[in-house]
Amino acid sequence: MKKLLSKDTKTLTMVQAEKIAAYLRIIALKNGKRKPMPKIGIAKKWRKKNGARESSSETSSEDSEGTSTKDWSNIIKAQPDGVTNKKEDRNGPGETYGVGNLRTKDSIRKDLKVVKWNEEENLIQCEIQARLAIQTDPELRGFYKRKIDPRIHNGEMKTMVRIHQILVGKKGTLDITFNEALLKFIKNERYIPPKQRLLMIGNKSFDWQTNVKVFSDIPKEIPATADIPNTMLYRYTNSLHVDKKKFKNLLDLGKTEVKCECCHSGSIVPCWANEKCPCYKQNVRLRGIQKIMNQMSHSRTNFSTFEPIYLRDNDSYFDTFGFACSESCGCKGRCTNNVTLLLEKDIYQLEVFRKNANMGFGIRTNTAIPRGTPILEFTGELVQGKVPVADGDYVYSVFQEAENGEDLISATLMKDKKANKKQVQELKEHLAEGKEWFINPKRIGNLARTCCHSCEPNLSLVRVFQKGFTPAHCRLILVTQEVVFPGVELTFDYGAKYIEEHLKNNCLCGRASCKSSPLYKMMDEANEKSLEMYQTLRYHYRYNDFKTKVLDPIEAKVAAGTSHGE
Repeated sequence: MKKLLSKDTKTLTMVQAEKIAAYLRIIALKNGKRKPMPKIGIAKKWRKKNGARESSSETSSEDSEGTSTKDWSNIIKAQPDGVTNKKEDRNGPGETYGVGNLRTKDSIRKDLKVVKWNEEENLIQCEIQARLAIQTDPELRGFYKRKIDPRIHNGEMKTMVRIHQILVGKKGTLDITFNEALLKFIKNERYIPPKQRLLMIGNKSFDWQTNVKVFSDIPKEIPATADIPNTMLYRYTNSLHVDKKKFKNLLDLGKTEVKCECCHSGSIVPCWANEKCPCYKQNVRLRGIQKIMNQMSHSRTNFSTFEPIYLRDNDSYFDTFGFACSESCGCKGRCTNNVTLLLEKDIYQLEVFRKNANMGFGIRTNTAIPRGTPILEFTGELVQGKVPVADGDYVYSVFQEAENGEDLISATLMKDKKANKKQVQELKEHLAEGKEWFINPKRIGNLARTCCHSCEPNLSLVRVFQKGFTPAHCRLILVTQEVVFPGVELTFDYGAKYIEEHLKNNCLCGRASCKSSPLYKMMDEANEKSLEMYQTLRYHYRYNDFKTKVLDPIEAKVAAGTSHGE
């Protein structure tokens, strides 16, 4: 089996691929156990173990290749455009500062240019940039461990199978046939751009507040005649936009902020597992309302800064919340109890792209992203009640007073002895008007609005509160549900209603489980064991492609002592 596992995936036969899938499934079932969440009262023990981590440059904070202590600056051309260690101030609820101007088609067209593209060199460069970003940031070095294992973990395998079962609405009973058609879907998951691309947006600016570049790969497209869709015309913001006048009462109710006074001499404050940190205590309370279907196989989700956000295997959006420290805290949000901190770091090199005229823009990653990573925030305008029909494709429900029978406010604030009970009651009454709250990114938004739908999504949405519990303090975060390898598109599930009403069941996601796929019937009826084999085989192909195209060339450069680009 060892010889078979090391074989080039391009040369594997169907029989060999199925053998590998069966073997790796058995291995995956034996690993992937989670660490339990620390209980309140063990802060001293945790700090004793982790308090000095920021001072150690030898602590591994990289992938499973063991590359954290290498100096990457000598094999890269210069400090990359996609990496910055600058801390960006986040805007509070209701503030309009930081919202970019509305871009026009003419302003975009004047910057269009055709560029040459070397995909393999791009992926190598971006991987080195990610390692350099971690190595040079004192808030990441020694704290953030980026690990990409050669084999899929049990938790990832089970999670992806459960997502499939939720989307098809049942547990199948038939075996998957590992034929050439299925292997073709697996092999073609990574998008490979053409050698010549149209660069549409290449630089960060006030009107495009991100280092992410935008490309169009439509054949024979030139700047003068390139199609610039209306979907590119919106005001960019990296934070939730709340209308001060319209939602004054809501903002007034949230004036009493939940914040800590934690401090520490190091670059990162240990708020996580600190029984004196009010933000961490709210995190624990929110964790307590998560529903557990099976105590043996499902664990509650933890929301700490540097640990993965492992979502439970059941559909958990409406009862899974986190609470994070913020810039209002004594720690300034630079702590172990702020899952939004990684969103401020340009670790992972993303790219907006358009592959053909039939598809809209999507987002792909140029670096491997570990499972459980908060990768994007879904920003936009906070709206209440009815949403205009024209905006229906964009909005996402973010808040209701009672969801799935759980009263979020009563489950948290009412149990806090220091909470202002009158204010809490006013907040409950305000939210009990029966109207839903949405984030609408159509006119004001960010990169996340570009994420496409997929019938095999690799992202899920979670909600994280900061400072308070009003909709104005709720952040909608996209988290990776599996390891996302370089070149793969970032996607999440838009819902069955969207596919039926807007796509007319003509989805173009290109995945094996899609209703438009010739393999849909087989995947729809697949049993759990077969789906687990399918997930292990997907991972095996993607990791080996990553190793061959990225990891091995980097190690060769390091071993040879050559400078990047020679």
